[in-house]
Amino acid sequence: MCDGAAAGMGVALVRLKLAAPWLDNGSLVRLGTSAAFATSVPSPHAHYLCWRTGTMDRWECAAFAAWLRNAVV
Repeated sequence: MCDGAAAGMGVALVRLKLAAPWLDNGSLVRLGTSAAFATSVPSPHAHYLCWRTGTMDRWECAAFAAWLRNAVV
């Protein structure tokens, strides 16, 4: 979606974290801050990482969970 918007195919409604590479390199820009365009909308949805008891005792599982938490926050 971000590639399409960057190519001029339209507007992308996407989380800032996911659009960061395009925003950082300037191929996408956020809509203006006027009242006509809300630039940030809180999401009512959440994501959860679930595991069985004892899974986080494994270092690789704990490392993955930590990486994922840092990547999406």
